[in-house]
Amino acid sequence: MLIGEALSVGVAAELGSALVASTIRPGCSNHHLSFAGSLSISQKLLEGIIEAYCDNLKNYGFRNIVLLPSHGGNFDCVASIGEKLKTAYKAEGVNVIALADRDGYINAFAEPLYSCRFSFDQVGVHAGAGETALVMALRPELVREDKFDEGFVGKIDIAKLLFRLRHRISELIVF
Repeated sequence: MLIGEALSVGVAAELGSALVASTIRPGCSNHHLSFAGSLSISQKLLEGIIEAYCDNLKNYGFRNIVLLPSHGGNFDCVASIGEKLKTAYKAEGVNVIALADRDGYINAFAEPLYSCRFSFDQVGVHAGAGETALVMALRPELVREDKFDEGFVGKIDIAKLLFRLRHRISELIVF
């Protein structure tokens, strides 16, 4: 959520005149339910929430709507509802873009870290070098450095990491 919100704000800034709508916080996270405190909603419910958001935006006069998931469990859902809404809204002159390429997102996220000689396993998806570096840049008080294992000792350019991820995603948005 934190990284997704920062990414959305950055993409909106790159696009220019854009609004970042409220983040939909619960997601399709059944694969995380073995971790205490995890919450999950069904794909059908998430699709309904996304559709309600988009209906409101359309009715307020927005003509371009970009759906940007940042949680792995939501990509398939966003792809599905994005296609449905793109078709449904086309006649009304509303363009829906669902950026639901999970592998492309992960690669854009990891690429700058590979240039620092991190392996795919070190970059990780959850709490790996990539996510940890971004959270340290955005909300350092949330990272428990006292729990770090010794590992990479070089410098990571977090601003470059965020910029490249934001720019890569912005390139995919064509109205």
